[in-house]
Amino acid sequence: MLGKRYKYDQRSTKKNMNALQLETKDIIMKKISEGVYSFESISCLICSSGDFEVLGEKDRYGLYAPIVICRNCGLVQTNPRMTQDSCDLFYNDDFRKLYGGEKRTIEEYFKDQYRRGGIIYEYLKQHNVIRKPVAEIFVLEVGCSSGGILFFFKELGCIVKGVDLGEKYVNYGVKHYDLDLSVGTIKTLQFSTIPDIIIYSHVLEHILNPCDELTHVKKVASKDTIV
Repeated sequence: MLGKRYKYDQRSTKKNMNALQLETKDIIMKKISEGVYSFESISCLICSSGDFEVLGEKDRYGLYAPIVICRNCGLVQTNPRMTQDSCDLFYNDDFRKLYGGEKRTIEEYFKDQYRRGGIIYEYLKQHNVIRKPVAEIFVLEVGCSSGGILFFFKELGCIVKGVDLGEKYVNYGVKHYDLDLSVGTIKTLQFSTIPDIIIYSHVLEHILNPCDELTHVKKVASKDTIV
């Protein structure tokens, strides 16, 4: 099932990569060759099978990223994949530069997040799931970046907290918007109040083990928590 276009040859399937993306790609490839970024083979996250068919060997930037389909349950997944330590480093050091080429400033990205926060809030209102006065609502965001979504909720009067692996973006939200953000994952967070809302916006697909992640979410949430 592996098409010729998706064999690993270091060539991109994406057009118009800018100079920063090309430079970042070279840095990532060097880190892979030097073992800074390492990979591991895993069993299927859903059914624990080890029987896979390869669909692709590279991502759109031409980086090594084997995509397989489980012959037993049909889950499409990256395998082998980066280890958790490598993944944490990648999202802190290289992800933003590769993904967007930093065409936008952090402030521009923050404003886009802020608008997304408004969309999320309107969606929750539309479905009538907000049961408390806004001043009593605790909103937790995992993968918050610089915190634009949370700032929208903070302006409403909510209590907010966020976590992300990108230190540069986290520090921006803390410094410029006085947000309660920290570097890490939901498992490294400490909080005593049960969240009323937990947000994963364009984030869950980046997590190595979503089943394990959602199991942890269930532990910190209540039956009334909105995810």
